[in-house]
Amino acid sequence: MQQEIEQRLRAATAKITAMMLQINFDDPRIFFESVVASPHLARLGRLRREVIEATPKIVAPIALFVIELEGFIEAIETQTFQGDSSGAKS
Repeated sequence: MQQEIEQRLRAATAKITAMMLQINFDDPRIFFESVVASPHLARLGRLRREVIEATPKIVAPIALFVIELEGFIEAIETQTFQGDSSGAKS
């Protein structure tokens, strides 16, 4: 299970990076501030804290973080690639 989580986390990171490059953002902060997926960002922040604070380190919070990250990516794709690319370079 740990290996699957690591693969999904790597894939999510690669997908976000590819989207940022495709949309041509100069500053990652602008990219994240411009997405409407703010409920996902709030949950990701909460889950991130849970992962950091979990003792001993257990897989469940990390798995939940990855699932939420994938939902965040899906929300960005839906928003961005349906015509809203505010914040992108011209």
